[in-house]
Amino acid sequence: MILRKSFEEFFTIHEATINFVILKNNDIELKTKLDYFDAVFYKNIKYLRLTFDYNSPELLKKIYEFIKKLNELNIKSEYIELNIFADGLINKKEIFELDPIVEKMENLQYFYIKNIKIEHLDTSFIKNKDIVTLKYENCDIKTIEHTTFYNFSLLYELNLEQNQLESVEPNLFKYLYYLEILNLSRNKFSKIDSGVFQNLYNLKELDLTGNLLESLDSSTFIYCKSLECLSLGFNLLNEFDFQLSKELEKLKFLNLSGNKTNIINKLNFKEANELSKLSLMSLKLDHLPLILF
Repeated sequence: MILRKSFEEFFTIHEATINFVILKNNDIELKTKLDYFDAVFYKNIKYLRLTFDYNSPELLKKIYEFIKKLNELNIKSEYIELNIFADGLINKKEIFELDPIVEKMENLQYFYIKNIKIEHLDTSFIKNKDIVTLKYENCDIKTIEHTTFYNFSLLYELNLEQNQLESVEPNLFKYLYYLEILNLSRNKFSKIDSGVFQNLYNLKELDLTGNLLESLDSSTFIYCKSLECLSLGFNLLNEFDFQLSKELEKLKFLNLSGNKTNIINKLNFKEANELSKLSLMSLKLDHLPLILF
């Protein structure tokens, strides 16, 4: 970690090698008044990670002023990572005006907020359409417009863990051609409509743990030809109506823990040649049917 008081000495000696800076709450105290030297220093930074933990309105004001100053100085790192967390769920109205600040971060690549109550997900303020990671964890999200991710075709990871989603529009993920990681765990899905995962040909990890799913049919994962890790643990699954060898031929890990016991009787892994790990925790089993293997 580079402290404010050592910036000049460090910069003078290592000007050509400074390319990675991490700033957290304790550093912000020292950097709310950026001067010309700071502008010169930050213009050489290729990777800037900003992590803020909400704990007081006073801190939020300092965070706001710091990011605003970066924008005023036209600081444009090649890769900007922004993380904003709260200790407990808070209303977005309690936090500083985030949208206009993020809007000016043209090279924002990684955006992660946690415990900020949003309810309706809106990404229109994110102007960098080349962003690779979006994480909205425990944000009380209930609705998402079907066009929300249309302009994020290069997205690599999308995390919507621990929200209040009961369903999503069939075309919500339609243009996420390069998405490899999708986390929808700990929501309230009771079913997954056919076509929800269409065009996710590069998806490798899908987490649906901790929902209310009762059944899945053969069309659910028909587009997920590259899927390697599938987590379905702690749902209410009673039916699993498809052959792994046909729909999920590249699957290496399957988690069925915490579902209904009789689901195991309907599985056939004989031709699932890539499967190397199967999790069946919290299933009351007297035996494993031989047909499984």
